[in-house]
Amino acid sequence: MKKFIKISSIKILFGFLITSAINANDQKLIDKENQIVAQIGDQVIYEKDFIANYEFGLPQLKVGETTDEKKLTYLNFLVNEKLLSLEAKKLGLFNSKDYQNEMRKIKNDLLLQYTIQKIIMKKINLTFDEIKMRINKNKTSFKITLWPELHKDDADFIKYQIENEGIENTIKLVTKENPFLNINKEYFETDYLHENEIPSKIFDAVKKLPIGKVSNPIEYNGAYYLAMVNDVRRSSVMSNEYNSQYPTVRKQLFNEKLQNEIANFTDSIISPRNILLKKKVFKKFADIIIGWYQIENPKVSVSEFYFEKLVLDENKILSSENLIEFIDGKLNSNDIIEFFRFDLLKKEYLNNENKYALINQILSLSIRDYFWIQNAQENEYDKTEWMINETKKWDSKLGFNLFKNYLSKNTDPKSLRTNLLNSSEELRKKYNVKIFAEALKNIEITNSEKSKNTFTPIYLLGTNRLAEPIVDAIWKN
Repeated sequence: MKKFIKISSIKILFGFLITSAINANDQKLIDKENQIVAQIGDQVIYEKDFIANYEFGLPQLKVGETTDEKKLTYLNFLVNEKLLSLEAKKLGLFNSKDYQNEMRKIKNDLLLQYTIQKIIMKKINLTFDEIKMRINKNKTSFKITLWPELHKDDADFIKYQIENEGIENTIKLVTKENPFLNINKEYFETDYLHENEIPSKIFDAVKKLPIGKVSNPIEYNGAYYLAMVNDVRRSSVMSNEYNSQYPTVRKQLFNEKLQNEIANFTDSIISPRNILLKKKVFKKFADIIIGWYQIENPKVSVSEFYFEKLVLDENKILSSENLIEFIDGKLNSNDIIEFFRFDLLKKEYLNNENKYALINQILSLSIRDYFWIQNAQENEYDKTEWMINETKKWDSKLGFNLFKNYLSKNTDPKSLRTNLLNSSEELRKKYNVKIFAEALKNIEITNSEKSKNTFTPIYLLGTNRLAEPIVDAIWKN
């Protein structure tokens, strides 16, 4: 008899980059977005792309006394990378396996991002009244007692005991019967929490509960909870608080709605397929990963690992049996491996008793990504103008990385920057490079000027990729 592990609906939030909205009725704004600031051969850098790169970029690369000087310096670094990318293509470096693998992963990440930005976010409607209501609710907080039990019968018994003997005597009874437990009343008490800090299913049970009254068992997240309100704090909202709290609360509500929409979208794709994970095959799959990560000082990168070690060396094991099965298909380990989230694995996590649970969780995320991307391809999101433009940006960045790696093989690391600069100067003679100074001067920079000496990398949550392909730090003096 086959043994399966049921994979439940996966409700995972991963992130996105919210770009500035373009007013389709404002032709001047559209023209401004399409303004070219530099041309390199047959390639161009648009104003909107320069702004995104600059404002996400490293502050140490924005060199100059004035903002105009900083913009020009940064633009020239970006032009250098475009030039070296063109040279990488001419040298045939785009035909390498590294390029093909990395570009496939980038396109997958972009399809996930497109689904959120262009499909799911459009379903979110947020009104002023909702925001105002949340601000009002934030002025009320609850201090509660939460007692968890794995089984409903046990929860019913504890409820009876608390109601008749009080919580302290109930704790004494439980401790007497289970002397290995070392618990006290404070273990079950929360701090003062607002509604948005309490799971909705539990809040619905306690919001009208009289102080000191024990709720019926609340089934939540695989357990049964007894809730008791210890205290409630209420305060009035000052008129100026609506203005001061509006941006924060709006963002908070938007993210909550986004999480719900992502969960619903994921459920709509995952649940109907009735996905089952084969336990024995999963064990083999997990042991291969654990075995590699337990090697002391591994000399291969994660990328080399899963394309060489897993797919090639263990090909017979991975291809002989299905890893997952579902109503309209099946996948073996080779099918799912390119979606597996190795970036979430940590060596220290794989040295404890929860290592299989960790890999199972990551595999669930990977399966989610697989079906999201499949859905995006079926709907031809990969052929949209947005997807084509975003891919071009990352394609150029990959080309630069290929050339840098190519040059570094025969270059002293201390001389690599100088050689890159020399190569880009030579290529400026080969390709027709134009800098449109007036267009660059007219660009208004905001975010980057707020933090001149610090850099906070912004990632697409759920991926290990920066939100924008920013200029490489190697150009720093």
